[in-house]
Amino acid sequence: MTNLRELAEYIRVNLHVPVKGNSNQLILTITLNSGRTQTVLVSVKKAGDGQIIEVKSRCGLVKSAAMVRSSLSRNLNGPLGGVAMSKVDGHALLDCVQRLVVPPGVGVNIGELLNTISSIGVQADVIERKLGHADVF
Repeated sequence: MTNLRELAEYIRVNLHVPVKGNSNQLILTITLNSGRTQTVLVSVKKAGDGQIIEVKSRCGLVKSAAMVRSSLSRNLNGPLGGVAMSKVDGHALLDCVQRLVVPPGVGVNIGELLNTISSIGVQADVIERKLGHADVF
């Protein structure tokens, strides 16, 4: 199983990124090339004998049906992952999500995971700016 504590330590030491969390999930605040920051959540779920690593970042508050249609269209053309809706405290929110499958007996590719974290953060920031929102995580 992927050890999130070890991953958190690796990220803190090698990437100098603030990390919060526990053995089930990590919350990272990454700095983008634009200078903006984006919060990214990394969690690990058991899937049979393997695991699924989910990387997501909140990107906006759903305000209309048109936003939902636009988000679903983005899923067809998006470069990585997809846009999903979640509900928190009665509010519908948009999240950028990517999942990595880790087969049994195989470790996670740290380069692939770090690239996914960065890409999801960038994708969420782009959507957030298009929607005219500040950080919503």
